Amino acid sequence: MKTVTFTEFRSHASDILTQVENGETIIVLRHGRPVAEVCPVADRRKPQPSWKGPALRLSSKGADLASAILRNERVKAYLDSSSFAKRFVDEIGSDEVEAVQGEH
Repeated sequence: MKTVTFTEFRSHASDILTQVENGETIIVLRHGRPVAEVCPVADRRKPQPSWKGPALRLSSKGADLASAILRNERVKAYLDSSSFAKRFVDEIGSDEVEAVQGEH
């Protein structure tokens, strides 16, 4: 780490910034007090948190859960409404209706 006065920084800014590009950190003094720290941009970067990275993609074989739940709710709704029950049983089959009735 190198220190320079404000006047020196103004006079030699190009040379000082070249040093910063090469990895040097420069402290700028004004009236003997540090007022600025000039450092390479790469030093200021923080690593990306793991939660912002790509996630694992989960998959399953067969019918997905959402469609199974929707189908189950549809069966329950038709069973609760007696006018549609016969037509629905004919449409999907009695085995599936019996399975849902066991849950209901």
